[in-house]
Amino acid sequence: MNPIRRIPMGGARILLALLMAALLVFAVTACGGSSSSSSSSTAAESEEANGSEEGGSEEGGGTETASSEEASYPPESSSPNFPNYTEKYGPKSVNPATEPYKVAVLLPATELPSQQSLGQGFEEGAKALNIELTVFNAGGFENVSKQVTQFETAIGEKPDAIVVIPTSPVAFNSQVDKAVADGINVFGALIAPLDDKVSYTLADPLEEDGEKSVEALAEAINEEGEIFGIFGGAGGAPNTLFAAGAKKALAKYPQIDEVFNKNLTNYNPAEAQSAVEDALVSNPDVDGILTNSTAMAPGITRALQSGGKEELPVTGLGPNDTAEIEEIEAGTIAVAVTPPFYAVGGLTLEWALAVAEGQKPPAPATEMESMIFTTESMQEGISSGAVFQALAPNVLGCGPGQDSEC
Repeated sequence: MNPIRRIPMGGARILLALLMAALLVFAVTACGGSSSSSSSSTAAESEEANGSEEGGSEEGGGTETASSEEASYPPESSSPNFPNYTEKYGPKSVNPATEPYKVAVLLPATELPSQQSLGQGFEEGAKALNIELTVFNAGGFENVSKQVTQFETAIGEKPDAIVVIPTSPVAFNSQVDKAVADGINVFGALIAPLDDKVSYTLADPLEEDGEKSVEALAEAINEEGEIFGIFGGAGGAPNTLFAAGAKKALAKYPQIDEVFNKNLTNYNPAEAQSAVEDALVSNPDVDGILTNSTAMAPGITRALQSGGKEELPVTGLGPNDTAEIEEIEAGTIAVAVTPPFYAVGGLTLEWALAVAEGQKPPAPATEMESMIFTTESMQEGISSGAVFQALAPNVLGCGPGQDSEC
């Protein structure tokens, strides 16, 4: 079988490519707070996904797979101002599996659209590469013990490879060691497990994302004033790593004072609204809001409006939906920083097959460059296809294959 080729894209061609990719939708839609479940799919068949074990459901179905002449998965960017993750971080070539090849994927959560796009990326990548996929969802970054159990279950199913987006990078050493001892290659995605037996991780530089968010907020408030820190996913790796980078960057701006800091269990806009309302009681002169997810921006905006405040700049990881894209374009969200959630699923599966074929990754882990969306760059991010490396069009609700443009 011919290896998957990197097909140059530009203008209408990238829209066609993404449209064809969108037709392969098999979204992981269980909400982050629901019980964990696993589902299996194979690229060789169209099939209904199994329902979750405890009341949740995962829906999907297959369609005829587009040939590599017509489309390319993972999605790509045609802009020189945004990374093309396929070209920059994927293996040089990889052959779709010609014999049964099984991969178990351990997701920490599917609460946010970015997390849903990540799960969908694995499903579509599996179809393109003829991989039999089993997906586990821990139901939240706080559910470390549940993901440990899921890891052990995955080992017992004897796949060829396991991919883990860890709820905690330090919690799975014994499971990684056992998997490798059993002849199973282990890969990380976005967050690198801290075990030297992991074959490879395409990592999101979360500390750097935190630094970039602070730098953007500092620029928006002229490097002085009071800010609130509103962070979701309390205690989870994305929370702690992002916050560490933000704290490091804040030290560079002595005229910026973080007068309120709140770590929320999840990324619920209503909880963010309550937190900002509480903060405004004693700190009414706030100048900007730092978050680790722009998904909380709607709640923050409502709190500011109810407190009689003008709209203030917000920064964080995002965007997650069309409303946030509009806020970026308007400048209310000063900057949104994001890794390629949607694309990284397919790229990680490509590396799993490439390693099985004998290719050697360039390092134990590679930190991918994040995309930065601002008022000036958001439309280019859409027209070039760059944003669709982070968010699947059907999850975003606009773009190729959808009823409306973004």
